[in-house]
Amino acid sequence: MEQAKIRNYLKPTETCNASEGHYKVFESLRTGKTMLGENIPVDTYRSLFNSFVMRNASMAYKATKIISSAEPDDSFLICCTISDMAYGFGVPERIWEIDPRLKSETCLIYTRQVHPNFDYFPESHI
Repeated sequence: MEQAKIRNYLKPTETCNASEGHYKVFESLRTGKTMLGENIPVDTYRSLFNSFVMRNASMAYKATKIISSAEPDDSFLICCTISDMAYGFGVPERIWEIDPRLKSETCLIYTRQVHPNFDYFPESHI
């Protein structure tokens, strides 16, 4: 992570921390396991998840740098994964942390064929 900061891929204060809710979404997308009820995540995908979080942090940092240097009326399309778009994890949450005013100007759109057990109502359990 320090090399990524030195190369200006990550903001200097980035820790690449992520919530357990974010991991549950990440894991369910790989396994098809439901996020409902008492389903406890396993650690099988933790190392891959850590890399995913770093990628998200880098993407958010770069996006906010580009947005901050744009004209006021410019718009941007940032393509992310379903865990970013459906749940606001990853790239969106990091962009909003860097520049909170962007949260009210963000529209999250997603479409994806998912496993039949995928939970479309995250607020019920995260």
